[in-house]
Amino acid sequence: MEVPSDLRKVKEVERVTEKIANLMKLKEDDKDSLAIAVTEIVANAITHGNKHDRKKKVTITFEYSDDTIVVTVADEGAGFDANKIDNPLDPENLLKESGRGIFIVKALMDEIKFIKGERGSIVRMVKRSKRTGS
Repeated sequence: MEVPSDLRKVKEVERVTEKIANLMKLKEDDKDSLAIAVTEIVANAITHGNKHDRKKKVTITFEYSDDTIVVTVADEGAGFDANKIDNPLDPENLLKESGRGIFIVKALMDEIKFIKGERGSIVRMVKRSKRTGS
């Protein structure tokens, strides 16, 4: 799926993510974790990657099997170094209004990888889950 760099499109991405989570029959906690992680990374791609430039797109790819979903989010921005993100738990960062999104996503997903793409950043997230009724 591809969306313009408009934060109003995050809700659309959330709906698609929830549909896929339902198809996979994920447990409620895993559905919530997946939706929070995907919408946070898409919002970051729009805001920090593409700088709200509506000419630039964010591409979201979903690949899933019985118990694993891989979500890839790519922007067309300048890219960033994930190793240079401030730790939100450091005392000097505790009162900052931003900077917790990636920290939260790391806690919600089983794997997260940051890749410098040819045209921007790529974030690859993996969630493994037991299905409902399992």
